[in-house]
Amino acid sequence: MRRLKTAVLSDFLNDLPLGAFITYAYWYAYQQTHNQGIVSMLGTIAMVALLLAIFGGYISDKHSKIKLMRFLILMRFIFIALGTLFLVFKPEMSVAVVCFVVIASSVINLNFPHQISWQFFDIA
Repeated sequence: MRRLKTAVLSDFLNDLPLGAFITYAYWYAYQQTHNQGIVSMLGTIAMVALLLAIFGGYISDKHSKIKLMRFLILMRFIFIALGTLFLVFKPEMSVAVVCFVVIASSVINLNFPHQISWQFFDIA
């Protein structure tokens, strides 16, 4: 039980800054492009991920929750690290990189529906 509590706390501490980053990403994409279409596209992807959460629930019921959480946190870390590297070495692609990280986070969150709902309501 202690391992599960530690995993849940870790997941919460991971999701809190991720929610802040996603909110910032919407603002940043709009400020850089002044194109509401990009913000709408990101919101649509988050909403589709919310609708597909039933498949994520099925996957999380079939596998070990702790192993799945570890894998998803690792994947999210890899995508954010890749995004950071692209921002450092190709700053002219900043909006595309931010959009990539938001989309990757939406797809990764398909396995945990409660995370998708947090992400979806962060944009409102």
